[in-house]
Amino acid sequence: MEIKNYSTVSNSFYKVVHAEATIEELISAIKAADLSVPEKYAYQAFCYAMMAKEATGLLQKGKYIQQYGEFIGKSIVIKSDCYEARLMRFIVEKRLTEVEFVSHKQVDMEFLAANVSSIKDDCLKHITLKALANV
Repeated sequence: MEIKNYSTVSNSFYKVVHAEATIEELISAIKAADLSVPEKYAYQAFCYAMMAKEATGLLQKGKYIQQYGEFIGKSIVIKSDCYEARLMRFIVEKRLTEVEFVSHKQVDMEFLAANVSSIKDDCLKHITLKALANV
């Protein structure tokens, strides 16, 4: 799939998801971008989830997971149909193992499947299609 239409943040997100960039690059892109509040919270939540994945200490890992939950929750409370928040929550919850939580996988999968065709950002569309294909 050729990636044409995208924002700097979604491109950085795409590269992080495909292990072509570091989480620090995504953080820099988020800081530089003019995002809506729900989108910014969603991207920040994803960063915390990635940092939790990479953390070695249990205390640090727990703090990052808590921050992820806080930021993804804020994003969805502010805008329940925030595409980025639903995508990131779906990706994160899909990979969680040995953790008890309220699963949003099914509702997010249905939301993403229903809305992916209207997304103009090719990076987000590509990530969504790949995530939905690997369910």
